[in-house]
Amino acid sequence: PVDGIWRSSYREMGPIIMVRQESSQLTEVGLERMCYVFANPAKDVFKVMSHYTIKDIQVFDMMGKKVLEKEVNYFETEIIVDNLTSGTYIVRINTAKGTTEKKLVVQ
Repeated sequence: PVDGIWRSSYREMGPIIMVRQESSQLTEVGLERMCYVFANPAKDVFKVMSHYTIKDIQVFDMMGKKVLEKEVNYFETEIIVDNLTSGTYIVRINTAKGTTEKKLVVQ
């Protein structure tokens, strides 16, 4: 009986066609693999590189407070962190294809 319901529904509705929607945004995982933060741990400076244009970079402490921000508009940049206290930070990288975050340790 259930099989009969599916057959009649299929005939009434017709086949379902799935269309992939194109997007200029990458998945979080895909973008994370395209952005690099090094040296990590950092002492005085660290570098950010991406396969896509980096719009800007924000650095947050573990309490969520923004401690640094830099406009980039290029594929790489260096960020001076000699004024930050030792600890763990989150680097938010905003690119033309989306946003990703990386952990950074400052010594």
